[in-house]
Amino acid sequence: MIFLVFVRPLCAIDVSYSKPDDVVRFMERTLVLKSYPFSEFRDDPRFPHVRTIRTKIRGVTKWNDDDGLDRQQIIRQCCESGDALYLQREPNNPVDRNAIRVRRIVCSDVPDKPRLAEQIGYLSRELAEDLAPMMDDHGHVLMAKILEVTGHHTCPNCDRKRSHEKS
Repeated sequence: MIFLVFVRPLCAIDVSYSKPDDVVRFMERTLVLKSYPFSEFRDDPRFPHVRTIRTKIRGVTKWNDDDGLDRQQIIRQCCESGDALYLQREPNNPVDRNAIRVRRIVCSDVPDKPRLAEQIGYLSRELAEDLAPMMDDHGHVLMAKILEVTGHHTCPNCDRKRSHEKS
């Protein structure tokens, strides 16, 4: 499940994304960039919290078209409770014109300047239909926090137990 937060334009995140070396290493099942904790986004009166929604991420069993990564593998190896997510509009999606992608936010080489990483799924069609106009017409930037990742799996690259969602 995820926790959504609406904010006004947030320039603290580098929204550019190309297939960096860390993605290539990820595909080889080695170290990946560390997830950015949601708690690091400080309260700022210019970016008010508008609404909270609990939901599941859809499409987690698919592969990403842009980078060829397996979303299940990303979730198993990289996602855990407390991680920050970025919700990105995809108005040219051929299946749903209101589509909203869910992407990881990761730490970068520059302190306090997180950047976007892999897509792990989408918001449901119904939720996207409700939220897309707020993003398109009012410039809202949506962020989320992973509350719970369901299903259990032992991560092959670490000693602790990780979870993943089967949806």
